[in-house]
Amino acid sequence: MPRDGSEVYYIPPGTEGIPDSTIESIKYNEFVHDVEQDLNHPRPIVAGGTGGSTEEEALFNLSGEMAYQVVTNFDTHPYIPGSFYADAAATAPPVAGHAFAGIIYQANLAGDMVVEARDLTTGVNYIRIHSGGVWGTWDVDNTSQFVKKSGDTMTGPLILNADPSSGLGAATKQYADAKGAFTPSGNIAATTVQGAIAELDTEKVAKLGDTMTGDLTINKAIPTINLKKTAAGQNNTIAGYNNATARWVILLGDSAAEGGADAGSDFAVQAFDDSGAYKHQVLNINRAAGLIQVKGDPTAALGVATKQYVDGKAPVAATAAEYIANSAPTKMLTSGAVWAAVAIPATLTDAATVTPDFNLGIDFAWMLGAVGRTLANPINFKVGMKGMIYLTQDGTGNRTITSWGSMWKFPGGVKPTLSTGPFAGDAISYVVINSTAIYCTFNADFK
Repeated sequence: MPRDGSEVYYIPPGTEGIPDSTIESIKYNEFVHDVEQDLNHPRPIVAGGTGGSTEEEALFNLSGEMAYQVVTNFDTHPYIPGSFYADAAATAPPVAGHAFAGIIYQANLAGDMVVEARDLTTGVNYIRIHSGGVWGTWDVDNTSQFVKKSGDTMTGPLILNADPSSGLGAATKQYADAKGAFTPSGNIAATTVQGAIAELDTEKVAKLGDTMTGDLTINKAIPTINLKKTAAGQNNTIAGYNNATARWVILLGDSAAEGGADAGSDFAVQAFDDSGAYKHQVLNINRAAGLIQVKGDPTAALGVATKQYVDGKAPVAATAAEYIANSAPTKMLTSGAVWAAVAIPATLTDAATVTPDFNLGIDFAWMLGAVGRTLANPINFKVGMKGMIYLTQDGTGNRTITSWGSMWKFPGGVKPTLSTGPFAGDAISYVVINSTAIYCTFNADFK
């Protein structure tokens, strides 16, 4: 729309009518539409308007103030200079659950301002400053200028307006001076008071170090003794003495440097010899790990055992090979070793005569490669040993065992006839009865 730099409207060039001339519809319509757009645009202040499309914009442009703004969120409200109200449900108030009324002071066009909010419950006035695009925290207005009722320190003298008239009234200097000095004639003598104080002092424990002759009892809900070391390399110590000779020291945080990650200031118990000299540290608890460490391995039945001592007593587990060979009878047997022993049958290498070594397996697999094989008595067998021998024909088949060792016993004394088909499978189950007999059963042609 044709406005100059001051927002003043001018007729677009070429739209004014010329007498006795035809009006061009295109230019006329453009002018009418331009006027329509201009009339619906916020009027500039120089043209009698406010320059704003909302009440808030108009007030701001005219440097006006807005009364009774309703604030629902103190952090995000678009503040305009003037007054406001916020009910108890507003977000981010100075005090949660309280309603507030207050004033907004605008400092500049950059948005710097001060919000003053008075608590409609307590009457306390709070202020909050917005500067450089950042809100500060809520503070009680002029709180640094007053003495707190709950306890505070004055930096200047307190002047009362009159002398006290009641028993607990604060006394002025002139009131105390008028009561006169204490004298031996009418009052307690100063020397008497000083003597009484000195006598009472002997009944107290000095803060800088002293010796109590009686027991200390702390009687409260949660009794606490606080030991506070002041620098690195120091100990928090509780010591036990035999008369004047040290016997035990408990360190509630030793002198180990604190290097972060909870390191240092560990717990410890230390022992001292008959002369009161340090002897050894009998117990340590690492502050970071929480683990307890003692001086050494136990020497008595009820002594505390160290990890290294317990590890040395743990039974050693036998391997599968040791279990099969019974070569480590004092070692512990684990289920892992047992299953490893039976998981894969030991291989019997095909030959004219095959002698099983019962130290190499419990179950055995034999693929026969020729006719007329001999199964000799096993070696390294153990009485009571049980297992399986799997017999498999090669790709040709018709392989046979024609000779058996004397220990292999079958029902009725009849030695088995093997299946003949290529890759046919048979199985012999066995149990070692004694040094001369292995009882067997035969199952043929597994498919």
